[in-house]
Amino acid sequence: MANTKISALSALTNPTWSEEFVYAYNNANGKVTLNTLKSFIGWWGGGSITTLNADANIWELAGWFYESEYQLFYKSWEDITSKWAVWDVKTLLFVVVNSDNSRWFFAFGEKTASSNYASYASYWYSKSSSDGEWKPLQRRDQALLQYGTYVNSTWQPSTQSFAKDSLTQIIEWISGTDYLTVSTGNPPYPWLTYTVYISSVAAGQNYTIDLWTWVTNPLNIALPTSSNKKCVITCLITSATTAIVTGCTIEA
Repeated sequence: MANTKISALSALTNPTWSEEFVYAYNNANGKVTLNTLKSFIGWWGGGSITTLNADANIWELAGWFYESEYQLFYKSWEDITSKWAVWDVKTLLFVVVNSDNSRWFFAFGEKTASSNYASYASYWYSKSSSDGEWKPLQRRDQALLQYGTYVNSTWQPSTQSFAKDSLTQIIEWISGTDYLTVSTGNPPYPWLTYTVYISSVAAGQNYTIDLWTWVTNPLNIALPTSSNKKCVITCLITSATTAIVTGCTIEA
């Protein structure tokens, strides 16, 4: 080993941070771990950030700064990006290892889609695959701001299923028969009111709003039938799979 050239040695691409290095200083020899070097060089010396190239478990990460465009799990099946309900998020992650070997983290993520921008922040701890907590950091009206951005960018020519991200729908140039229905793959929030605003009708056409399975009209509220008028319809979500019509105002 003493005669092996450095160029012939295997490169360390997945360190455990317990690797040791020999040093000489002030006429004395000693050893230091990679983890110790990282702590002094990285935290205070402007060390480079580590890029994660695959999904990662926070409870297994060393204390460090990380950048990732993948899922970051704080316990099994629970990851930061899905909690934000946004995919393809670029995340900056800061991890501290506590004396009991638990990880405490702070994460900041950003998402850019077309001309819309969104950012997210969260924190708390990750101890193991079964013990971890996630808490979001948001301004009080952050949900409304994000929601407004979504509505502004998703005007449709036909109604969409009531889902988590469709509290308000703006329908342009509607025609034919459309339905009020509840999403099964992305269920809506129970006991919230969802709104459908039909802002325009296709030229020379009319439209009818009907009810699909699990959406009922117990108050017998009149809905548009062969109409060419604008309208606003409201529905109350009564469970993850059901809704009732609570109002409909049709243009005079």
